[in-house]
Amino acid sequence: MNAPRHAKAFADMARARKALEAERMKGLNAFRTAVQDGSYPDKATSIAMKLGEYEKLQEALDKRCPFHE
Repeated sequence: MNAPRHAKAFADMARARKALEAERMKGLNAFRTAVQDGSYPDKATSIAMKLGEYEKLQEALDKRCPFHE
């Protein structure tokens, strides 16, 4: 796309956008591959609840009154 005669381009943002999109896709594809092959998430990147904490959370959420009611 050509800029209007009264405008001046001080940077090539189209090239920067293309590079950003390529890097974003590279990251998303790496994430997808790691999830599919089971290498992510792993113990180093996961946090587990103590035994009984999930049930306590469920009880507290069941008692909670939503703001919109």
